[in-house]
Amino acid sequence: MLDKIEQQRTYVLVGCSGTGKTSIGEMILFNTGVVNRLGKIEDGNTVLDYEPEEIKKGGSIQASFAVYTWKKARHFLIDTPGDQNFQGELPYQILASDGILYVIDASNSVRPQDRKLWRDVKEFNLPTLIVVNKMDKERADFDKVIEDLKEILNVKPAVLYYPIGAEANFKGLVDVLNKKAYFFKDNGKVEAGEVPSDVADKLEQFYEMTVENIAENDEELMEKYLEGEELSGDELIKGLRSAVLKGELCPVIPIAAASNKGAVQLLSMIQDLLPSPIERSPWVGEDGKELTPSVDGPMACFVCKTLTTAFGSQLNVLRVLSGTLKSDMQVYNATKDTKEKIGQIQWIIGKNQEPCKEEVGPGAIVCVAKLKSVSTGDTLCLEKEKFVLKLPKLQPPLISYAVKAATKEDEDKIMSALQKLLEEDVSLKLQYNEETK
Repeated sequence: MLDKIEQQRTYVLVGCSGTGKTSIGEMILFNTGVVNRLGKIEDGNTVLDYEPEEIKKGGSIQASFAVYTWKKARHFLIDTPGDQNFQGELPYQILASDGILYVIDASNSVRPQDRKLWRDVKEFNLPTLIVVNKMDKERADFDKVIEDLKEILNVKPAVLYYPIGAEANFKGLVDVLNKKAYFFKDNGKVEAGEVPSDVADKLEQFYEMTVENIAENDEELMEKYLEGEELSGDELIKGLRSAVLKGELCPVIPIAAASNKGAVQLLSMIQDLLPSPIERSPWVGEDGKELTPSVDGPMACFVCKTLTTAFGSQLNVLRVLSGTLKSDMQVYNATKDTKEKIGQIQWIIGKNQEPCKEEVGPGAIVCVAKLKSVSTGDTLCLEKEKFVLKLPKLQPPLISYAVKAATKEDEDKIMSALQKLLEEDVSLKLQYNEETK
């Protein structure tokens, strides 16, 4: 699919704990045919939360990855933990993305944790869509979320869809720019219909606000808007995408992922508004050197995560920055000054891997097993075209524990287990105290 690189999308799901990021990922995978049933957190059968501790806890404790196809274009998603205790590597997962889906819980609106999380996210200056999830839950209030986004997070929203009803009566969406209503049917499908009279006033209010916000970011559109000319749908979409890519506007959509409501509209927003991997700004190296993402450019990959399988083997998750990667390729670990041979590259969907039988280009997220000296944060490239990606700083650990073996025989087992944890999460640190042993 290298010929469709302009339509490819790579993005990360970010938000506070309990906002339903994993449920959104499950909804996307279900509606794109990757899975044949909609996994639920409470049932412990989701594709993206598969570790026993995640199932027991009912929430993500590590990043998970998936690939799917939408309208013949390949998309890659990264689902990240919302609990602050498990966000140590979050900067690496954001760095591996070209866009962000920032998730807000409609029933809790903007939380205190969102202040810091939003600030951290915006440092990466990536195009961001805001997903207001759980519109079918008690106390869901879309209007309050919009006000809080503006007042608390200083977001300039572009409300593309307005909810028809809320809580148990959440039954559809109004397409604000096109002034059309869509009502939810079974299996995530929608049916077009008349805009309800009780939503008509809100539609006009958000239409004016959204059109004005789009026009403000384009001189030509602003001139036409001020002169009272009607802006066409094509002009609005073009102006909107330009503003989103520049980080000036954040499109907003209300959904209910666990009930499979809003999937098609969300998938279309991702395709239409997020950038392709070759539209993003150049990658910056440790030495200040820039690498422009291109299929024809020098090959470079970033190791954004390390996973341990149920069988104890290690998988390195790679994001292709530039050029093309294929199986059985000789690469150079520019971070550690070592040579490696890539074995079989694989697609990754939760805990499952499938052989990738093609070469992959910028934006692709794949995994590789049995690399000798590769760890999270490393840059793999060609030796003659050395490039080391500049990494964001990770937050220092905030709490420490003493770990002691119950018996002398258990010491080696504990060290082996700790070593696997350190490989999986580079934000963890291990120290040995000579005095206390």
